[in-house]
Amino acid sequence: KGRFQLTQIDPFVCSQCRTDFTPHWKQERSGNILCEQCVTSNQKKALKAEHTNRLKTAFVKALQQEQEIEQRIQQQAAAVSAPPTSAPTGVPMSKPEPVIRHHPLRQ
Repeated sequence: KGRFQLTQIDPFVCSQCRTDFTPHWKQERSGNILCEQCVTSNQKKALKAEHTNRLKTAFVKALQQEQEIEQRIQQQAAAVSAPPTSAPTGVPMSKPEPVIRHHPLRQ
């Protein structure tokens, strides 16, 4: 008369680690079922990758700024040590020689 029909339900199995026991299951948008440990592990990996990418971006930016500063320093040094552009005609431009003063010896 009033018989109940029992249906057998297969237990969940994590699509990543293949475990069949966990206190909490999660189904991804793709339909894969993951255990709690795999969900946590994947979240940590994603956060680590994001952090690594941010560090790389910051490092590249700092390196570029350092190179720009070095270029400015070199340009300023070149501008300071460059000879003046308005030199009198007929006078060859050369590096100024260091001034060495000798004191005459008295005998």
